[in-house]
Amino acid sequence: MTPSPITSRQLREHPGAAPGRAPAQLPRQRQPERAVGHPAQPGPPTRLDGLGQVTALVRDGFAGLPRTHRSPRRAVLWAFWLTGIIGDAATTLVMVSSGQFEEGNPAASVGMGFLGLGGYIVVATLICMVFATVSTGRPQGPVARVAVGFLLLVGIGKLTMAISNLTLWATLR
Repeated sequence: MTPSPITSRQLREHPGAAPGRAPAQLPRQRQPERAVGHPAQPGPPTRLDGLGQVTALVRDGFAGLPRTHRSPRRAVLWAFWLTGIIGDAATTLVMVSSGQFEEGNPAASVGMGFLGLGGYIVVATLICMVFATVSTGRPQGPVARVAVGFLLLVGIGKLTMAISNLTLWATLR
């Protein structure tokens, strides 16, 4: 069976049209919502406000966890954070448990009194792990860069406390 000349002309003028339909009867295709800045559909990225920048930073930090071993930047940041977190937690636990030392931070002392030494260290470690995860995200604006800078200062503080605790322990032993 050969198509009629009208049908073949309609198909050439309107690809995808069903044979026998007039052009006015073509169904309308819904266009998918376009995600601005999506890699598959290039477009100008929208400018994010401060909260949007921080939200994108948090999302990228947690989304990047499975790719940490493939990203030298994320791996170095994690090594830095883990050294500080584990060093501070371990030295604080050992030193305070020995009875020779007491916690110098008044807020931490209250937390240790409320949660116990082990509970406080676990909570502080979990909070710092969240900070570490967020700090590995890629900042997309000035507010996010300031947030990463602040989080990295916290990480420097953890590393400094670990070194300080080790030094104190070594000098007083």
